[in-house]
Amino acid sequence: MGRRPVAAASLLLAALLVAALIFFAARGPGRTPDTWETALDAYVEALGESTGRAWTVAASMGTADPSQFTASRRTSSHGRGVFYQVDAVVPQATPTPGVFGLSPELSRKSVPYPPRELVCVMLEATGEDAPPARLVYVALHQDLYNAAWIGHEADVLPVDPDTARDLAALGCASVLAPN
Repeated sequence: MGRRPVAAASLLLAALLVAALIFFAARGPGRTPDTWETALDAYVEALGESTGRAWTVAASMGTADPSQFTASRRTSSHGRGVFYQVDAVVPQATPTPGVFGLSPELSRKSVPYPPRELVCVMLEATGEDAPPARLVYVALHQDLYNAAWIGHEADVLPVDPDTARDLAALGCASVLAPN
């Protein structure tokens, strides 16, 4: 076999490998996680649809120590549900298939704690006879291979003393006193 056919075959193989790499990288779900703002926007939109009210961000603050946020502090969780099990999957324009051909329900893992980043958010409803404000945590959960921003409902105002202590331990108690 001459040098030309070997070189042509090597070039063709390299081109096919690059094309396959680009295809799988573009097709793979959630290679880069949403920002906390996009995760919060999706949660606020879903909350608005379920309550029939418009909600706005009254205050938000990143936590000083996200390692203090443990699984025992969360209540209901909301997210895209690509990698991790959440209580409510936020709808997407294009649904993400399960990993390795499994259904999404079977391929999701438990949410890893503590999160790498955490933002405390106070939401207020607009309009007359508005329901009480809500406290929401938006957390970046990450394992060795995946990462996702997940919203965790915390409490409605006024918060109980335990939640106030939690906010102080997390370093975002000032979110309770919006400007």
